[in-house]
Amino acid sequence: MERIFHILAISGSLRARSTNTQLLHAVAAIAAPAANVVVYDQLGELPHFNPDLDVEGARLPDAVSDLKAFVDAADAILISSPEYAHGVPGSLKNALDWLVSGPEMVGKPAGLLCASGRSLYAHKSLAETLRTMSANLVGNAVDVVPLDGRRSDVAAIRADDSARGTIERVVTALILAARSDLQQTHIFFRSSDAQLSSTTTLVRPALVASRTSRSPFGETS
Repeated sequence: MERIFHILAISGSLRARSTNTQLLHAVAAIAAPAANVVVYDQLGELPHFNPDLDVEGARLPDAVSDLKAFVDAADAILISSPEYAHGVPGSLKNALDWLVSGPEMVGKPAGLLCASGRSLYAHKSLAETLRTMSANLVGNAVDVVPLDGRRSDVAAIRADDSARGTIERVVTALILAARSDLQQTHIFFRSSDAQLSSTTTLVRPALVASRTSRSPFGETS
């Protein structure tokens, strides 16, 4: 049986009804069965980045250890973020700062989405940060799904042909970047009229002093 491809999706917004978060939940619905997309929901639990805690031998805060384990277990990362004052939201930058010194992002295929056509600066800033972290920023996985002034719930996004097409292109680009063997493998997405499955949620792994290898994506095949 073919191995399941896993994408960790991170929203840069902490708002309960964030358009970018809804966009990522739509990605999770559309991507199946080509990929299992898990939407990270612990951004607000991360402590402020402190280099004194991020040293070899130190026990990291549980939320930070979780983040590192989730990123490590993912085949690719997909970030969708709003823009605040022409910049990246502090909560998202804080998460990336916790990942800078580790190996989790090195060579990891990464994509960027944005739910607003008016966001001009955060995308470029995030792209520069990811390149500095040695992530593999996939050019065809960087795009905008402009939802300004439109319904932005999961069902509406899935029903929008343009949004759906962009999402499928981004997911396909991430899969191909991480799995060269898929050059000869078909990639199937759930049809737009299929019943919406419930969005996958993260299960907090039982972490000990050293990082666990348990995956938040469940069993792979």
